[in-house]
Amino acid sequence: MEVNNQLNTGVSDVPKEFPSLSRKEGIVPEEVWSWIVAAKADMTLNPRSAHYLLRVSSDGKSLYQASLSSPPSVPTDETYQQCICVSSTNLLNTRAYFELKVTQSVPWTLGLRTESFNADSTPDIYPDRGIWTIASAEGKIIINDGKATPTLYVTPAKLALYLDYARGQVSFYDSVAKRHLHTYLTTFKEKLRFYAAVQVGETQPVFISFV
Repeated sequence: MEVNNQLNTGVSDVPKEFPSLSRKEGIVPEEVWSWIVAAKADMTLNPRSAHYLLRVSSDGKSLYQASLSSPPSVPTDETYQQCICVSSTNLLNTRAYFELKVTQSVPWTLGLRTESFNADSTPDIYPDRGIWTIASAEGKIIINDGKATPTLYVTPAKLALYLDYARGQVSFYDSVAKRHLHTYLTTFKEKLRFYAAVQVGETQPVFISFV
C-alpha cells in the first residue's frame, strides 16, 4: 500500500491481499476493519491506580465517578494524585484492539502510556515523552500531538484503539462509523498501559466502559 493510504486508514501493516483503496473521510473498508477487529484483546482497569474521586467496577471494565457520600478509597503507591486510572495489564510485543463506550458529557483523555511515564508530573499531550492519546472537549475530538490540535470530529459513542507494538503504531477510531481518527507512529521500547484521565464534576457518570 502507498504510505498515504496506510496513514489515512490508521493501518500500517494491512496484509498484501487487501487492495490499495482511497480512504474517503477516513472510513475504513469493511475487509480491513474486520482484520483490525480480529486483534481484539481483553482489557481491565486497575482499581488501585484510580484517583480517590474515581471508582472501577467489580469486573474492571468501567470507570465512574465516586459518590461524594461514599468513604474515600485507601491510597496505595499505585494511586494517582490526578483524576487518572490505568489498566491492570500491560501490553508488549503484540497486536491489540479494544473498544469502549465513552461519555460525551465531560472531558476525557484516553490512550496508551509507557510504564515509566509519570502522569502526575508530566502533561499527557506529549508523545515524545511516552504517552499517545486523544481527548474529547466540548463534544469534539482533540489530538494530543504536543499542542492539543482540535479536529472537526464529534466525540463518538464508542471509541476504538488499535496497537501494533512491533510497528510502533497506535490508532484511534470511531468504531460505530468505522472512521479513522488519528494514528501515532513511533518506536516502542517498554511495556505499555491503557491510560484514562477524566474531569469529575457535580454529576456522577460512567466515564468509560470496555465492551
